[in-house]
Amino acid sequence: MTAPRRDPGYEQRDVSPRLPLVAAVLVLCLLAVVLGLIGWAFALRGDAGPRATGFFELPLDQPRTPHLQAKPGPDLRRMREISERGLHRYGWVDQEAGVVHIPIERAMALYARRHGDGEARP
Repeated sequence: MTAPRRDPGYEQRDVSPRLPLVAAVLVLCLLAVVLGLIGWAFALRGDAGPRATGFFELPLDQPRTPHLQAKPGPDLRRMREISERGLHRYGWVDQEAGVVHIPIERAMALYARRHGDGEARP
């Protein structure tokens, strides 16, 4: 009768040193193929214009400076006054086409009269 095998508690087989070496060679070959394909694609593309050889040789367009208001408060008040006047007056939008604007209160009353059944409609 043979004695049962005892488990030593660790891996007794080693990885072959050839396996990582073969894997590294395959990865390097794949990298060479990919870089060759990229170079071939760029060669097919031809000359697509000026090419920079360094970062500092490219002319950089400077962004335009923003036009800031020194005191926006008076302009905001003026804009609101103009808007409010337009909301509460009659006037022409396009006189040749016969298009007018009416005060907002009148527009709401007309809308309520037309759609007074209480249902929300678009």
